[in-house]
Amino acid sequence: MAQMFKAFRATSSLFRLNRVPLTVHARIRRDGGAASVQGVRLKKAPMTRRYMLGSAIGVLLLYNAFTKIVFAPLDALVDEFEKEGGLPDNETPEDLEGGLFIPFPGTIKQIPQGPFRGSDPEWQEYIKFNRDPTLVKAVRAELAEITRKSVEKVKGGTGARVLKYWLDVDYPQRPPPAFVHSGIEITDDFVSWSTVPIEQETVLRLQQALFPVSVAKASWKFLQVLFSQDPEEKARSIMRAHYKLPDPVEARKAYPALTPSDKKVIAEKVAQASITGGIGVTAQTGNHNHSTAQPTQEPASKQSDHNGGKALPTPWDAASADQNNVDQNGSAQPKRRTLRETEAYKMMAIRTAHALFTFRFTNTVNWKQVKVIPRGSIVVSGLNSSAVYLKIMALAPKFYGQLFTSLSHAPKVHTLEVYLDYVCPFSKKQFETLYEQVFPIIKTKYTGRVNVVFRQQVQPWHPSSTLVHEASVAALRLDPTTFWAYSAVLFKHQTEFFDVNVVNETRNQTYRRLAKLYGALGAGGPQHQANEEKLYELLAVGDKAGEGGALNIGNKVTDDLKLLIKLGRQTGIHVSPTVLWDGLVDNSISSSWTADQWDKYFEEKLHK
Repeated sequence: MAQMFKAFRATSSLFRLNRVPLTVHARIRRDGGAASVQGVRLKKAPMTRRYMLGSAIGVLLLYNAFTKIVFAPLDALVDEFEKEGGLPDNETPEDLEGGLFIPFPGTIKQIPQGPFRGSDPEWQEYIKFNRDPTLVKAVRAELAEITRKSVEKVKGGTGARVLKYWLDVDYPQRPPPAFVHSGIEITDDFVSWSTVPIEQETVLRLQQALFPVSVAKASWKFLQVLFSQDPEEKARSIMRAHYKLPDPVEARKAYPALTPSDKKVIAEKVAQASITGGIGVTAQTGNHNHSTAQPTQEPASKQSDHNGGKALPTPWDAASADQNNVDQNGSAQPKRRTLRETEAYKMMAIRTAHALFTFRFTNTVNWKQVKVIPRGSIVVSGLNSSAVYLKIMALAPKFYGQLFTSLSHAPKVHTLEVYLDYVCPFSKKQFETLYEQVFPIIKTKYTGRVNVVFRQQVQPWHPSSTLVHEASVAALRLDPTTFWAYSAVLFKHQTEFFDVNVVNETRNQTYRRLAKLYGALGAGGPQHQANEEKLYELLAVGDKAGEGGALNIGNKVTDDLKLLIKLGRQTGIHVSPTVLWDGLVDNSISSSWTADQWDKYFEEKLHK
């Protein structure tokens, strides 16, 4: 029985040699004898009351000794320093020469800063700058020129010019946040616990060093790619997810089938790549067996060139020579393979290469450079990125050669932009036709070929137009999926916000009625999770002055509505409804169009 389980006995290793002296092992190997090793498990003694009492007394004695030896002299120095009068009012511990400050971790605190006062030098400079239109214009022109130069440095940007641009000058209402940290201040005169200021840039760099979020994300992506079944496809999917690119499989389902001419061109490129081994052909890793390919290759000795009749050696001939190489005794000489020549090493090298590339990519895109705006600076900004993206999206497919894209081919998508006003009767008529009748046609007949963009056009001659559009902007901020449904509700209740129905109520009362419509939308559609109070909180205007005594404080969606109005003005839209096809105004479209007329219009535009 003992011999049966001999194979299951624990063998000696580097971690088990310490149980038996090395001299015993050496004697066994020398004499060929046997040694019996008896395993012993040492059990830890239970914790007794005497042990606990002794530990408590020892900790108490150490604490008393530490307090008397370390803290008592410090307290005496502090008391003596306070009796002498302390520091002067105009002098802080960090101003003393020859001092040493030892900061303690976890003591950094942010000091809230109040708004600028009218007497502050920064605010006076803001006023001075704002009253000089020539200087403001020069700053805007300089920023536009800097942007033009950066575009010109990019490949294909030679000859870039500045045409029209919109730049806003924003003045900060309060100074940047201040930070302090605490620690022990040691000088020739005193030792005390002090709190001194610390620069904002230092705080941000410390946070970035102690909490390396980008490195953690990159490490996680590295492990995902390294241990994935297909590391190359996993790395590509991570990049597609970052740039919000569609999956090629899903894109082939969404976009229409290729035309015969496109298929012919692609087939020719594939054939050329397969013959020449061109760029884009990826070699599959794995165990390659050339035995099936070797019989089809003629031996090199039977082939001759046109010059001298001598055959050129091929890789298969070299491999055959190695396999057929025998020694004098007739035994085969196996070829020795190094670690780098093994298939496992090659596969691991490919996996590691993809994982390292993903690590560098993820770390680069998530790394945020520490940038601190100095106190007293102004911010000059232009249109946000979403507006720029929408302008690029409204590009006719036949002009997609002007668009640089990371996709292998540009999708043939047309854009229909409709500028509508919620309190305009003609806008209501056009919206209901599009929303109820045309959208089903687009989903079934023009999938992936037509996009519709709702552009909000505020009409100043309708007093409640601004209020209703603010409500839709608030809904867009709370839940973007409720925008179209809430717009349909606003058009349905359009007459409730005409001049006669809002003349005797305050602005906040109108906001409350708009919020109730949003709440009713949530009751009718649980998937939207509409919240009346959250919408009203974004719309309501307070009765107290804002920061710096500002009276035109607006609400929480005022800035969002400003961007929409700027976009309409920049495009040159003056009335509603106005319709744009691929970025160009089409005045042939009428608000009284039926679904059949829209279908005919799409047919004509898509087959040009």
